[in-house]
Amino acid sequence: MSAPPTSNVAALLNHSSSDPDRPCLIWAGRTWSYHDIASMAQVWAGYYQQRGLQRGDRVGLFLPSGLAFLGAYLGAHLAGVAVVLINTSYRHGELSHIVTDSEPRLLITDQDGREHVQPVAGCELLVLEAEVFLPTDPPAPQLSVELPQPNELAILAYTSGTTGRAKGAMLTHGCLAANSRAIGSAWHWSSADRLLLVLPLFHIHGLGVGVHGLEGLGRVGSLAGHRSEARAGDAGHELLGSLFERAVVRLEHIEAPCDLAGDFG
Repeated sequence: MSAPPTSNVAALLNHSSSDPDRPCLIWAGRTWSYHDIASMAQVWAGYYQQRGLQRGDRVGLFLPSGLAFLGAYLGAHLAGVAVVLINTSYRHGELSHIVTDSEPRLLITDQDGREHVQPVAGCELLVLEAEVFLPTDPPAPQLSVELPQPNELAILAYTSGTTGRAKGAMLTHGCLAANSRAIGSAWHWSSADRLLLVLPLFHIHGLGVGVHGLEGLGRVGSLAGHRSEARAGDAGHELLGSLFERAVVRLEHIEAPCDLAGDFG
């Protein structure tokens, strides 16, 4: 048996190479293959390298769930850049603390987030136009890929700050890859399963279980957006239908069912 990938982006590239047409993501009525997602990550990685970001630098993402977030996130890892996850509901106080504490070289947001991020940026700011999920200026150079090592920093995920100032949890590529494998094993996931991703991707569960769950075992996910798609009632009904048709929680794997009424009184 071959050794498991040492990072989730390595797993993505493996799937893209071995089964490029395999569906990876369903977004806005379109199915994106593993090759599509890997290619998008490579464009973003080239953009970071063109902007002068080095291995170990940090990029902050203040983006809603969607292809732009996914591409910017995966591309950062492909370029050896760590990602600072930023809750899109945060405003001046929280944003100022996280940006000052994490010291990103680049912040990425969209038009909705610009007014909140720009006053506290303190670094280069990339603002994406609506419906744009790839950087267009400058063009990406020939990409030089060196996959991240297990001990390299992958993300800074900030705590909620309920007992003090939010603290950045430093998670390595090895940690994220091991977590993805552990979840897949514990929940008996396989490449035939589908995941409905409704949690925001800046959240460690939406990202660490959802996106990393797709990469780890070659699953396909349906991604629900958070700003532009929240108002689309028909899309919500379609997603709920997909959830019940392709449920990934399989009750036969529950070894000791609990009595919920008894447990909670």
